[in-house]
Amino acid sequence: MLIVWDRLLGTFQPYEERPRVGLIEPVTDNNPLTAQFTGVRQLAAKIASAERWQDKLAYLWRPPEWRHDAPRSASPAAVPAE
Repeated sequence: MLIVWDRLLGTFQPYEERPRVGLIEPVTDNNPLTAQFTGVRQLAAKIASAERWQDKLAYLWRPPEWRHDAPRSASPAAVPAE
């Protein structure tokens, strides 16, 4: 975020392609606060969508791509993207 040092030291390198920001779902807003808190908002929405309290707690320690409504035997690669 602080390209000032790169510019001062002459090590600045512009992006060759636009970076994708986000863990599972990309963040499309350039607002730094939105980028910072989007993950928390997405996690809260996932916790709210789970019906069982075990699934609600599982969202806190399972991988980000885990879903409570996915087949239990599915690998993370087999879970469809939203």
